[in-house]
Amino acid sequence: MQKSQMKRIFLVSGILFFSLLILFMVMIAGKKLNINQYLISSDFVKGIDVSHYQGEIDWKQIKNQNITFAFIKATEGSGYVDETFLYNWEQAKQAGITTGAYHFFSFDSPAEDQARLFIQTVGDLNGRLIPVIDIEYYGDYETNPPAVDTVTSQLQKLLILLEQEYHAKPAIYTTYQVYNRYLKDHYKDYPLWIRNVYYPPKNLGRQWIFWQYSDTGRLFGMHGTEECVDLNVFHGNQTELENYKLDGVNRDKGYDLVISDTEQKNAENDCCKLLELVRDIYQNADKGNTSNTVLSSEALTNMTDRIAAEGYCVGTTESYSSLDHYEAFEDFLHTCAAGNSGTAITYCVYSDGKIGRNKYIFDGQNMYLLAARGAWSDDRRPVVPYMTYAKIQKWEYTEHGWLRYQLCVPEYPDVTEVVNGNCLVRVRPMDEEFRKMSEKCVFHLGYQGNNLLCSDWDADNMKNIDYNGLYEYLYEVKNQQKYNPDTYKNGIPKEEFESLITYYLPITAEKLQDYAVYDEEKQTYKWTRLGCSNYNPTAFGMSVPEVTAIEQNDDGTVTLTVNGICEMLSYEDSTITHKLTVKFMEDGHVRYIDNHVLYCSSEIPEYQSRISFD
Repeated sequence: MQKSQMKRIFLVSGILFFSLLILFMVMIAGKKLNINQYLISSDFVKGIDVSHYQGEIDWKQIKNQNITFAFIKATEGSGYVDETFLYNWEQAKQAGITTGAYHFFSFDSPAEDQARLFIQTVGDLNGRLIPVIDIEYYGDYETNPPAVDTVTSQLQKLLILLEQEYHAKPAIYTTYQVYNRYLKDHYKDYPLWIRNVYYPPKNLGRQWIFWQYSDTGRLFGMHGTEECVDLNVFHGNQTELENYKLDGVNRDKGYDLVISDTEQKNAENDCCKLLELVRDIYQNADKGNTSNTVLSSEALTNMTDRIAAEGYCVGTTESYSSLDHYEAFEDFLHTCAAGNSGTAITYCVYSDGKIGRNKYIFDGQNMYLLAARGAWSDDRRPVVPYMTYAKIQKWEYTEHGWLRYQLCVPEYPDVTEVVNGNCLVRVRPMDEEFRKMSEKCVFHLGYQGNNLLCSDWDADNMKNIDYNGLYEYLYEVKNQQKYNPDTYKNGIPKEEFESLITYYLPITAEKLQDYAVYDEEKQTYKWTRLGCSNYNPTAFGMSVPEVTAIEQNDDGTVTLTVNGICEMLSYEDSTITHKLTVKFMEDGHVRYIDNHVLYCSSEIPEYQSRISFD
């Protein structure tokens, strides 16, 4: 074959190749061909996104064409609602298609107005996919794009507002142009929905969740001005897609709400950071010989002081403890009471060395609590084994400085046992004089195992006191240590029992023998340990007595106003309020003169003596 012929063949072949290539490109640009459809994994779930351009849609037909999900345009900017949204929103759901709503972001409208329009239009997203913000160029902005700082500032606000409303991170739909200019170095915690109708997404620096692979899709059942529809895939299977649906059941009930990745990471980082801050104190503290670690008050105080020194609002679970740096939290509560949104974080050092983190979130209408707890693993690494997010049904900051609230919790028939959602948090510190008086006069008595503080009595009316139950508590008051049950296994000797009781109470030994369970033959008073056989545990029994007022009397006695404080029992400041009159003796001990109940919660059970007069 001559060289001239070879040249003509190569020339013709080249022309044919480039002609086919140009035709191929023209077909792609003209929406006559889409190669992405041949490159999609068969494992991916397929879906569409629609607006009024698709006209009236027969969603049952769409469902039959292997379409699993659909994103439906709801709003645009601060004033436009898609005319077909409500129809598509309901009909697609009825057809069994998993649906989500999207908002077209405006460069010209404040984020607050855009969020308000979307929330008002879409309402509840229970059982639907996470919300989507569609950000792309429009009009003259493609040639004159707005400033990066301006866009990212408004977009960030909109994302936060929608996340606060729906308690899930919105997805961001965008093009490569917008992504590279505004998003590439930001918002990496938000699910990405990328448009690329020419080839599979690449060079994003992150994994896409949704991919709009074609804008030339043709499906039966659409009758709009636009012949084509956008086709999408989800990067995962049907089960994984379910993870992007808002938990409708629990959102309705207010508990086990979805925790965003950012909130989870922040909570974990904060808990672990504070655990590391007090690592040496925890490691060197005496943890006792039991399997359940209980740190000393000194160790807890040292841990709290170190955390407080870093500026954190922190307290402990010990009775009468207060929050360091409480002022900012109190300001937050006042702000919320005025209807203004905001967040605040408090920390708590638990008796076993764990550190709790409570983030309170108020959106202007409802309060939510994101609670996490940091702990130590077996190999002494800080971990966060517990985290929950729930709505607070009702809350109040009281005049006495308590934040009291009720969390949304599972109820019957979801659970067979009652879950208590009540909580009482001391915000404003207790008056120092009241605290000292509480520790000296009432703390060791309490309301469990004896009825000295929860019944009416005086010197002329002493019959109904449970003296046999009271003995161990007065023993602890006098000796600063708990009573040892093995000391007297066959009853407490008459002299020892009577000397202790008559030392603290205005009663004679003779009356004591009548009113208490006394064995005259053995000359002993019966005593038994408090247990399941003689005591029905109640929340009221866990109340802590706190002195709230002190009145000096002319006869040298002092009358204390005492509130019983219980986190678990009821949505009240106190379970009981009573006036206790005492007299301080020369040796520093307290003699109890009388007690009168002023207020008693209806939830307080009838007192049960641990020993009967059989």
